[in-house]
Amino acid sequence: MASIKKGVIFITVLLLVIGQIGCTPGTDRPEDGNAGNDKPVKGGKLIFAGTEAKTFNPVLNSDRDSYYFFKLIFESLVDYDESLKIKPVLAEEWEATGGGNAYDFYLKKGVKWHDGTEFTSEDVIFTLEYLKYLKEKNQESIYTDNIDRITYFEAVDDYHVKVVFDQSFNGILDIMTFPVLPSHLLGSPEILAAGETEFPVVGTGPYKEKEYRKLKYMTLEANPDWWGGEPYISEIEMRFVVDEATALTSFKSDQVDMVVTTYPDWDRFGQSGEAVIKEFVTTKYDFVGLNFKNPIFGDKQLRRAIQMGMDRDRIIEKIYLKHAVKVDAPIPPYSWLYSEDGPSYGYDPEKAKEILREGGWMDRDNDGILEKEIDGIKRDLSFTLMVNSDNPKRLEAAKIIMDNLKNIGMEVDLQELTWEQVNDKVFKKEFDAVVLGWNLAKYLDLSFAFHSKQIEEGSNFISFSSQEFDSLLQKDFRAVDQETRKATSSEVQKYIREELPYNSLYFKTAALLAKKRVKGSIEPGEHNIFLNVDKWYIPESLQ
Repeated sequence: MASIKKGVIFITVLLLVIGQIGCTPGTDRPEDGNAGNDKPVKGGKLIFAGTEAKTFNPVLNSDRDSYYFFKLIFESLVDYDESLKIKPVLAEEWEATGGGNAYDFYLKKGVKWHDGTEFTSEDVIFTLEYLKYLKEKNQESIYTDNIDRITYFEAVDDYHVKVVFDQSFNGILDIMTFPVLPSHLLGSPEILAAGETEFPVVGTGPYKEKEYRKLKYMTLEANPDWWGGEPYISEIEMRFVVDEATALTSFKSDQVDMVVTTYPDWDRFGQSGEAVIKEFVTTKYDFVGLNFKNPIFGDKQLRRAIQMGMDRDRIIEKIYLKHAVKVDAPIPPYSWLYSEDGPSYGYDPEKAKEILREGGWMDRDNDGILEKEIDGIKRDLSFTLMVNSDNPKRLEAAKIIMDNLKNIGMEVDLQELTWEQVNDKVFKKEFDAVVLGWNLAKYLDLSFAFHSKQIEEGSNFISFSSQEFDSLLQKDFRAVDQETRKATSSEVQKYIREELPYNSLYFKTAALLAKKRVKGSIEPGEHNIFLNVDKWYIPESLQ
């Protein structure tokens, strides 16, 4: 099976999602005016507001805004397109050999680092060795989660790298999305991993460092030697702010041109007509997890009633101000893997009550609680819904869910705990139902959440077990070509829609706010808000 985030990794990912204060990607508002009728011209300066990174090393950076900004400077062999398909970047092409677990990457020729040095396979090998050292030293990086799946790598020649993995699986190319580092400036991987060398801001990307002032800004200038062609906008500056609220204030007062926000009241910034709102779906997915160790949740009809009994549209409208996308499976709608095969569930409380009656849930003893005999034992339709109260939006959502389920005849008590308490109970499996979320990996393999092998030590904390589903997950895990992966992922999603191991809620959205003077193909994604940045421009009259 795939390498699953266990223990502290699971805690980190879940905490990231639980800590969020929380359509289709790239959705514009009416009369956007962003595309522009002007002919693209070179020149101008774009100012982006964001928090300053603690490190210039893109491998170690964990700051959201700097992650995006560093995408302008550093590049990877492969990366994601707008639908999360893998696309070539520094690798011109690749092919699988050796039964599918070995990959030959053929690098673009003529690519230059910002100091004029030629990019070669030596840089890729250096970065791989560095990632391996980080993993051995347990240093945190978003690029090392599955790096131990690489068992061997070598530079066949200056433009040919061979990488061997422990097995063939659907996430191989996703592992290779790490930013490649300039080996000629960094000494040895061991020294870099030990943090004993200053990190130079030198990449191969469309923009290169021009000026940096600590606590104030970093300015980049267009790279005339970029392999993709010199961008139109001459300079992009990141103006440092302390937090997102300050970034929004700077945007409102016209101090900056662009900001990313997860605050759901962002529509107010488009009302003046001075800004364009580019909304995009994130991989932050919320759901209700049922503990299958509780016998009542083994009843699929009950799970269907829960799904139809939750007014998710009301939650999205009231709490997230319509900035979330309702789903019935944990695959974001903009992904190339997304499938609508299988049932969909709208809010229908009367149908939910009917499903419960047909499933044998009735108040036979007139105590006001529905019950049903399961395995010879009378079981009341009564359970506790757990939520962490330090996430205000998730708490409000849980309150609506509780009221919804009570209205269709379920006895639900809301248990408000701290994140630490929720985490403890989830790992000990001492809960009935819980409202949680995942920040899903981009290659969207769901084995970590549902495979039965992950019940004891992995992330299947709901204890869902199905041999049929295990088989479907394994097929999806083994699928490497796009046509096969599309089919196997569709089967997985159909099973989830039918069996409801999770009661899905929604994917949250975020937005890129941009001043209207910035024109071009601005289509942000969560993995990169600067997609197509080389095609952006500022009309000469607005520079």
